[in-house]
Parts: sequence; structure tokens; C-alpha cells
Amino acid sequence: MNDMERVWKRIKTTAARFARRKAVVGEAESRDTVLEICRSENAKSPPPEAVDYLTAELLRLTREGQNN
Repeated sequence: MNDMERVWKRIKTTAARFARRKAVVGEAESRDTVLEICRSENAKSPPPEAVDYLTAELLRLTREGQNN
């Protein structure tokens, strides 16, 4: 599994955790979470547009999980 695959897996896991807690997560917190996941997985810092995408996906997956 490469760095970004590990990051993506952690984002999905984090979104599920946020959804279970019914956490209200904003864009700034999501961006910080994505960057922290990248750092903790020792992934090369993604370009800004990738961070934007991953942030949006974290928010989307969290909302989706809360609606299920």
C-alpha cells in the first residue's frame, strides 16, 4: 500500500468516526485533519488542489455516514 492509499484509508476511517459521533466538522477542521493524516502517514505533502479534494471528500463521507 502506498502513502496516498494509506492516507485515503485513514480519511475514510476518520469520516466514519466523525459520523458515529455525529460530530459537526467544518472545512478548516477537515483540512487540518487531512494534513495531519498526511504527516502521520509520512506522505509527501499533496498539492493544494489535492488537499482541497481530500478535504471535500472527508466532509462528504462524514455527512453521508451521518445520514445512514
